[in-house]
Amino acid sequence: MKKILLYLNEAKEENIELALSLAQNFSSRLYVLYCLNSEEIKNETLKEEKEDEGWQKLYEVEEKAFQKEIKVSLLFFEGKPENLIYELMKAYEVDALILNSSANLNLLEIINKNKEKIIILK
Repeated sequence: MKKILLYLNEAKEENIELALSLAQNFSSRLYVLYCLNSEEIKNETLKEEKEDEGWQKLYEVEEKAFQKEIKVSLLFFEGKPENLIYELMKAYEVDALILNSSANLNLLEIINKNKEKIIILK
């Protein structure tokens, strides 16, 4: 398992710790994705708040990864999360996806699009 993608939106601490632990144990690169779903956010002020929140969460995970000497890449994208997850897993040749099972996503769509990948729901 060389590349792991952590979907940070709605991730709990246990999701983050699992991703960090796996990345450390397998010497994997950890991609950390925060997605801004522009279809759901129409208010510009709310959009800016969500952007700030997203970057703050990304930087917190980055700090934890650096402390454990894990190679980490921060990803902040705007769009439909299910599509972005699929596109990023394909583009970066990600081996495993970690996300919160109660995330506001179409999990069936993600599973169907990534059948050959490991998907960890916590």
